[in-house]
Amino acid sequence: MSPLIPYFDAGSVTLFGSVTLKTPGLLLVSGAIVGAGVALLKARRDRLQIDVLLSFFPWFFAALIVGSHLGYVLLYTPGWLREHPLTLFEIWTGESSVGAMLAAALVGIVYFRRIERDLRYPSFSREDSWRYADALVYGSTLGWVVGRLGCFAVHDHPGTETDFWLGVYGICPGGRSDIACHDLGLYEAILVLGFFAILKVLDKTLRPAGFFVAVMALAYGITRLLLDMLRHPLGDTRYFGLTPAQYGSMALIVLGTWILMTRVARSTRGLGPE
Repeated sequence: MSPLIPYFDAGSVTLFGSVTLKTPGLLLVSGAIVGAGVALLKARRDRLQIDVLLSFFPWFFAALIVGSHLGYVLLYTPGWLREHPLTLFEIWTGESSVGAMLAAALVGIVYFRRIERDLRYPSFSREDSWRYADALVYGSTLGWVVGRLGCFAVHDHPGTETDFWLGVYGICPGGRSDIACHDLGLYEAILVLGFFAILKVLDKTLRPAGFFVAVMALAYGITRLLLDMLRHPLGDTRYFGLTPAQYGSMALIVLGTWILMTRVARSTRGLGPE
């Protein structure tokens, strides 16, 4: 079957006849709202303290924005940064999922360690920190789908030429309208939506703390490692033949494996009926 998707550019949307918004930014904000809402619903189902999560959200979103920008300028455009050092402070430019995830994880570790020592939450434990992390990962998975649709709207991540039926015409470097390329933003949105559906099914049964963090670290790590093999060779900076995201993906796979082999496996052995 030949590619079915013609070229389109949905880079902006006009509201009320005069207000123009950039589609990627609009969907990114929408994804953050959706992700936060779903995380809160899971936290409520898991009987977590909602105020702890609400007070973390500003730090979480700030970490995603700053980490995404820093990951982009430091890993993907180091030459440009040397020539234009002020780019480091232009947090509205560039996007790196690896940088965003790393920054969010570091801020989360610091935040929940402080909560563990906060006298207002005397019963808060390290196990609780993992439960909040599970809620955040659960919500962020659906939010990530919405955000990636923004990448698809402007074809930010074109891959190699293809005859696959989900290929998009006119997005390859060179812009030839008769050639289709993989749109990796679309692929990732579809795959992560599938992951969320799996998490939703898994959430119907009692799971040990950290389970969703481990599952998504492995699922996204493996997926992104493979998807980046389809990236166009002219599209990304590479180090020893691999993109920065592929190195980050390998780190996620190691992290997910470690969580499964230590925390989750140990908790499962002692997990009884709810």
